[in-house]
Amino acid sequence: MWKVIFNRVISVGAILTVAIVSLLVLKKNKELMKLEADLELSSVRSRLGEVAEYAKDAIIITDKHGCVSWTNNAFTQITGYELADVEGKKPGDVLQGRDTEIDTVERLHNAVKNAQQIEVEILNYHKNGTPYWIELAITPILVDGELQRFIAVERDITTRKNLEFRLKELATMARAETDNKSHFMSLLIDELRVPLNRLKNINEKLRLDDSAENILEVHAGINVCNSFIENTILSIETLENIDLNNFRIYKSSFRFNSIIENLRKSTTQIAGEQNLDLEFKDELSQSVTYYSDSSLINSIFSFYISSVANKLEDVRY
Repeated sequence: MWKVIFNRVISVGAILTVAIVSLLVLKKNKELMKLEADLELSSVRSRLGEVAEYAKDAIIITDKHGCVSWTNNAFTQITGYELADVEGKKPGDVLQGRDTEIDTVERLHNAVKNAQQIEVEILNYHKNGTPYWIELAITPILVDGELQRFIAVERDITTRKNLEFRLKELATMARAETDNKSHFMSLLIDELRVPLNRLKNINEKLRLDDSAENILEVHAGINVCNSFIENTILSIETLENIDLNNFRIYKSSFRFNSIIENLRKSTTQIAGEQNLDLEFKDELSQSVTYYSDSSLINSIFSFYISSVANKLEDVRY
């Protein structure tokens, strides 16, 4: 009986001993693996040397899963994060933000997943929340065909990207300015056709009837045409010299009623010369003072009123 119990105790003790030894071996293996990993990382850093430590470009070393194990000084200068802030984390989880392009993030994810080299430009965020652009190059490190880690190099290209965005903005503005000028030029050319056609009709009318009464009427018509042509030429010359990027509006206080009165006088004269019925109503308050470029406003109204009168007279002819 005691012999059986003794044998069982020995068996249990042997099992416990094996288990304890196995745990100790496993622990030692883990410690050894960590030491080997640290040694290999130290070896990598040693090979990179002080150039990497103090380079202007940020350098990040991650494990094979993409989690940060080391960064250089430039990383902290560019991102605001210390190694302790990001160690064990994936860089994208810390640095990417609201306006980071999803397509670029997916490309990075796929490259890391497939242990592929990749270069992208991506918007990241500083620790204080300020956005900045980097040129990012990620290289997988393989030993005997097995992925060991990734090395990422980041270069701050914020100044260049801002310049690119500004150039695109200026190009868009230039195209818009050209399109607007072309459209307005077409309108002005169309305005020129009307008085020129009217002059042809007046000339034909004078050829058929050269009486004194008709000559006076023709003279009045020529004066109107001349006025329209001069105004149109002035508009073309003004348009030619307009630079929308440096366009200035000269503001001053004025009463809108004075502009309306000038327009009333000029349009009444035009209407009278062309035998057009004109009803002019001024319902603006006399007590309101405006602050803007009165000359520019007057020119705009004058152009469109003349244009309408021109069209009406053209229809009559």
